[in-house]
Amino acid sequence: MSNYVDSLIERLSGRMPLEIQNSTILKIKNTPNFDYSNFLQPGSRKDVWSNCATLFCDLSDDQLIPYMEGLFLWLQDMNWPGAYEISQRLNRFEKERLQPYYQQAVDAAKETGDEEWLDFLEEYIELDHV
Repeated sequence: MSNYVDSLIERLSGRMPLEIQNSTILKIKNTPNFDYSNFLQPGSRKDVWSNCATLFCDLSDDQLIPYMEGLFLWLQDMNWPGAYEISQRLNRFEKERLQPYYQQAVDAAKETGDEEWLDFLEEYIELDHV
């Protein structure tokens, strides 16, 4: 990770003044073609995960596509900061386009024997057919 990305992540910490957190979110949102991949649950920095979730929640469906696998991984534990917000954003995603990513996550949960993740997927993601 670059020093620039590290500094942005640091500024997203819930320990920072709210003004700094909000200005950093705005700065990232206003950066054209920004690569959000470093903001998918960065490391063990759970103090930034809520603000990172906010970044993803404001993206369009098309902008979310490259990050779908990581967004579904975020739902492995709904107690993680930002997980509920991510689930709500995914529920606004066009259902037909969401289905293959959902199925990929279900398959991964079954493959790894992660029953809790599977339960969370079924409970928090609203699809007409599973």
